[in-house]
Amino acid sequence: MNFTATLHSMHRLDINSVAVSADGKTAFTGSSDKTAKLWDSLSGEVIKEFKLTTRVNHVNMNHDATLGFAIDSVSDRLFLDLNSGKILSEINSLTRFMEVNGSQFINNDKWLLTGSPKRLFRLWNVADGSKVAEWLAYKVESRQRASVLSVGQSGKDRVMSYTSDGMLQTWELP
Repeated sequence: MNFTATLHSMHRLDINSVAVSADGKTAFTGSSDKTAKLWDSLSGEVIKEFKLTTRVNHVNMNHDATLGFAIDSVSDRLFLDLNSGKILSEINSLTRFMEVNGSQFINNDKWLLTGSPKRLFRLWNVADGSKVAEWLAYKVESRQRASVLSVGQSGKDRVMSYTSDGMLQTWELP
């Protein structure tokens, strides 16, 4: 089997996070060059560019590439309308240096789940950035630390997280 690769030079510095639409036609990248870019993954054409304050550590988008999330290394935590290029809202938290390992839009894109290195699993309201719920993931007793690596929805009324110590956990939605 032969595979071909196409090189697209989207950013001046390293890319820290990538999200791809369900159909594979659109990519959303976050870079140390302080930008998040939405681009056509076939042609390499940049569709939208978002400037953040510092290094962009994490990006995500919904399945049809109409809604995005970008977080930088210090204070920007933005929900973005990827069609218009406008900021919809920002996560309402005074915490500086908030880290996100994994995220997923759920409930018809009304909410965003996030998982962090400190075992925190949070649910955010996209419309106003308010926190809907927060859980602390359990860790295996013999381990020093555990990070939430991946998050998702499990059925209609539950969410789940997978941690670095191999634990899969589920919680009821509020």
